[in-house]
Amino acid sequence: TSSTPRNLPPSITHPEVQVGVKKRYLVYVCDNRELCGGIGDRQRTITSFFLLARLSNRQFYMIMSSPCNFNNFYIPRNYQWEPNMTELEPPNEKNTLSFLTEGDFNTKYPQKVIYFRTNYDISEPLCINPFYSKLMEQWNGLQDKRDRFHWAWHELMQPAPKLMTNLERTSNIKPLYDVGDSKLICAHVRMGGNPSIPMDGHYVRVPLSEIPTIHKFMLSKDTDGKAMFYVATDYINIRIRSHNKFGKRFIDYGAKIFHIDLQRSGNDICEGFGDAALDQLILSLCDVLVVCNSGFGVGAYYISNSTGHGYYVENEEVFLFKEKTANY
Repeated sequence: TSSTPRNLPPSITHPEVQVGVKKRYLVYVCDNRELCGGIGDRQRTITSFFLLARLSNRQFYMIMSSPCNFNNFYIPRNYQWEPNMTELEPPNEKNTLSFLTEGDFNTKYPQKVIYFRTNYDISEPLCINPFYSKLMEQWNGLQDKRDRFHWAWHELMQPAPKLMTNLERTSNIKPLYDVGDSKLICAHVRMGGNPSIPMDGHYVRVPLSEIPTIHKFMLSKDTDGKAMFYVATDYINIRIRSHNKFGKRFIDYGAKIFHIDLQRSGNDICEGFGDAALDQLILSLCDVLVVCNSGFGVGAYYISNSTGHGYYVENEEVFLFKEKTANY
């Protein structure tokens, strides 16, 4: 019921948590040795493995150096996830995993340091793992996928000064701070295979035929005619169409379009990573957000502090997010 207390894991500074937490480590690695997935893939892995670290009483660290250092854009908030490498033995075949089995993690993997190279979301298996059932019952505020993601991300991450500076210095983003009573209505449109990212294969997630449906829905939420509009996308044509549709009330800071896992080299890749992080941060600030079959947009909805509804577009229809089960 609504009166039931929603309990979250205690802060890592809580004395009961400190006992033994420095003795074993769980380390998420994303470097240039293997593909890690896009931002959404990485986020769901990070947040779910942080839950595993808390359940198994291990110190969680992450090393993300591909395509450039993640701490350019996000830094620790309540939890120190940047490792002191002198604490850790280097990764090898015996301490590096790419999958998870059921039961007590520390019994199955007694090594002091465990590295993970994967892009799986393991939160659902953890929630039904009988070994952790009592603890998960205590942490009843983590029953919902969005709640787990939101808790973990905000325990771990805060925007780095560089990311906040990019947000504040972009003059067209000023409406985010000076919008008054107006709404910010947003969408994330991940088209997939398109000329802006030709190496992204041929699979189309959101065809161009969906764009009028998205635009019409966004306009329907502008009840007083004063809203600002923002569309993050991986295809420049969709940005142009959105600009033409919403005119002066469309926010466009000229974000570079990159896929951070498929384009790992080049002079602009770190700037592209930064623009992607900024795109998602803006989406998380929206009053109304429409997402598609993409972990990037779903992640923005999950980390948002907005109490407004999220929406999901598929087959030229827009659903309340909870009425439509996304794959993320």
